[in-house]
Amino acid sequence: MFRFLITVLILSTVIISSSSLVNAQHNPGELTVELQTVLKSGSNVPFWLWANKRGKVNGASDNLIYDINYIAPKTEVGAFTFTGGIDLTSNIAAKNSVNFSQAYVGAKFKGFKLTAGRYYREQGFQDSPLGLGTMVIGRHASAIPGIEFSTDNFISIPFTHNYMKYKLSLGHYWFEKDRHIEGAYLHSKDFYLQIDLVRLKLSAGIIHNVMWGGRTPAGQDLGSSFDDFLRVFSGRGAAEGYFSQGEVLTALGNTVAAYDTGILWDSETIRIHATRLFFLEDKSALLFRSAWDGQWTLDVEPRKTKVLKHFRYDYFFTIRQDAFANQPGGRANYYGHGIYRSGWTYQNKVLGVPLITLDYADNKINKTVNNMIVAQSISTKIEIMDGFTATGSFLYSRNYGVCQDLKSPTGQGCAGSIEKDIPLPGIVQRHTVRKDHYLMATEFDYDLPQIEGMRIKVAFGVDIKEEQKTNYGLTFGLKYAPNLLR
Repeated sequence: MFRFLITVLILSTVIISSSSLVNAQHNPGELTVELQTVLKSGSNVPFWLWANKRGKVNGASDNLIYDINYIAPKTEVGAFTFTGGIDLTSNIAAKNSVNFSQAYVGAKFKGFKLTAGRYYREQGFQDSPLGLGTMVIGRHASAIPGIEFSTDNFISIPFTHNYMKYKLSLGHYWFEKDRHIEGAYLHSKDFYLQIDLVRLKLSAGIIHNVMWGGRTPAGQDLGSSFDDFLRVFSGRGAAEGYFSQGEVLTALGNTVAAYDTGILWDSETIRIHATRLFFLEDKSALLFRSAWDGQWTLDVEPRKTKVLKHFRYDYFFTIRQDAFANQPGGRANYYGHGIYRSGWTYQNKVLGVPLITLDYADNKINKTVNNMIVAQSISTKIEIMDGFTATGSFLYSRNYGVCQDLKSPTGQGCAGSIEKDIPLPGIVQRHTVRKDHYLMATEFDYDLPQIEGMRIKVAFGVDIKEEQKTNYGLTFGLKYAPNLLR
């Protein structure tokens, strides 16, 4: 009921505010209408035509997508600035759908803002229009409904003469009902510090997400009290007597966290941003037990070149996963969880990097299929002529499945407990289960000079996967952004 009331409030606010502004002959906001089809030759849409599309593309079938996006104009009332927007998406695919992929309102006061509803958000420096996205919350899945308090960007710390800045966010979100654990919540927060030397900026922060609360299929309450929230907020374990001893000894809920660092050079001629994300699945990772696991990224954006507009490099590594030297990798089971068995997903799409794959089952239990990966990707965007751009993406990955695929002859592949780690002689070597993938795509965008605001998009994708048939795909789209003031 609470979520329904929030939705009604958002829609009413956006419609009323935008109508009053149009009547007053003010800026009526921004409207975008998009129609696109996504076609495949094999069993799945190629990776780059499906990944990081805000959950709008069904990767298992052909798609016909119609999208209407409206951003209401900013309204200033005293020191407050109000915003809002709606994004209605319909898709004719193997599973037809019509939903508000966005419906939100926001209020900003000086450098702080409050946002409520369904709205796109990403965590981490790694998010970018190009590349793989970020391991925590990126652009692959649909927006999760919730409410968030945050800074608008980095804010200067008093008495530091703008050399020290910070930014933060704190949000509460609701997962969909159609999950193994019904009624689960998402607690999400992050905090960053930055040394701002004008052109050079050094930043570091911590990201903390926890899936918590809800009810098991048997009706057991997993804890939604204020005390449970405080335990989730602080990363403490469950109270004594909780049905899972592992949750008591480690941390309550399903944690997906990270240390995040970045170096930014920003001048009139070029913007260079290098980042490193250390992925954290549990408390043992806090002391860099799996220091190599995570992401490295490099974004380069020349500002005065005529051709190259953006270059992106990603390196992705998820092998160690808290395993000791005498254990197979993959011990932490990234994006999976023993209690929250729908995994780190929303509406059956991974919330982070979609290279990690899960098998979406009818029983709402999503089995992790592949989360031990080494991958590198390169993406570039060039401008061929005014209004005509091309984007190319290439990814090479080595995929080793999950921990269970590396089990020893005695069947103790992922054995090991909090109290004692079991030596595993004769561990199956990773190279025996390795499968290589080559994932490529090219996209062309052209602004029609005859129709102001009309853009054509054509994209081609190819997936070459070991022991699988080569898969091809095609996207064709029309995007129209009319001038509402005409």
